[in-house]
Amino acid sequence: MSVRRTRLRGPRPARAMIYLATVAILGIVPFAGTAFADDDDARSDDPVAEQPAREQEEPDDDEELPDPDQEQPTQEPDLPDNIVAGTPCTNEAIACVSLGANKAWLFEDGVITHGPVAVNTGGPGKETPVGDFVVEWKNKNHRSSEFLTPPGCKAGTPGCQGAPMNWAVFFAEGGIAFHEGKLNQRSAGCVRLAAADSAYYYNALQLGDKVEVRG
Repeated sequence: MSVRRTRLRGPRPARAMIYLATVAILGIVPFAGTAFADDDDARSDDPVAEQPAREQEEPDDDEELPDPDQEQPTQEPDLPDNIVAGTPCTNEAIACVSLGANKAWLFEDGVITHGPVAVNTGGPGKETPVGDFVVEWKNKNHRSSEFLTPPGCKAGTPGCQGAPMNWAVFFAEGGIAFHEGKLNQRSAGCVRLAAADSAYYYNALQLGDKVEVRG
């Protein structure tokens, strides 16, 4: 004997009411923990994540930036406090030479007593040395042992002798001296002076006097 199942049929709203009643009785919550997650659970435990994003700092519009195409001023080197005004040398010097200006001075107790006077100094490859020196020796009628006159003559032959270096005051290694000479051509390292100035320097400078030569 077979039992014939009878399917309940009814309007769709009635079915929905039956379904909701069943859910309420059984306590079933569909999709729990997903669609209706607790707000507290959704919060991150990472304190860094809760920090608000910082705004990127923008440069101050009033700040002036250097122009890369514009030549920047060079800083002048610090000069000693005891520079004699109008010269590149200190008040410790007795004689002062400026190679750049082709000038020389004599001082006494930091006061200019003679000069500036015109000088001529060493040329390329035979530059006059820069630095602090002292007068080592003097020779009023000195003649060069390196350069001969007349030009091209051979040492030891009649009439061939060293080139004159009158009123020579030697102050640096290599035979560097103040002396009389031409001012219209470069020397081999010496400081050339006009005749009257070279005689003055010879008489004024004494052994041990300080000579400062600046570029």
